Amino acid sequence: MKIYFDENIPHSLILGIKYLEIPNKRNIEIFATIDEFGSGASDEVIIPEVANEKGVLITNDKRIQRIQQQYELCRSCGIRIFFIKLEKNSYTYWELVKFLIKHWENITDKILNTKKTLAFEITPRAIKELPN
Repeated sequence: MKIYFDENIPHSLILGIKYLEIPNKRNIEIFATIDEFGSGASDEVIIPEVANEKGVLITNDKRIQRIQQQYELCRSCGIRIFFIKLEKNSYTYWELVKFLIKHWENITDKILNTKKTLAFEITPRAIKELPN
């Protein structure tokens, strides 16, 4: 399974998760969209490419949910996407680290065991499925 973190997530955190996941031997590969598609790549480029790889996108970009065309693109491509729901710029780097580590097992469990749900929202308390 390929998991892509968008460029709103600090690169050092993505690399940390990548290396922390290796000993689990669950065939999960971690990528940064900035490495794969370049800095500033549009969602219209990233979403179909991640979908072609049967990958999952983890993002802090709430615009994808709010802009109908982008959310429809997610649906039409069949991409599975996790939206981090933290107030932008209201948290520190370390709070984001703790947040993702706290939820990592549940995120990967949803990825590996929930096939029909396309979108999830990760809040400080839980991960909830969003309507398809």
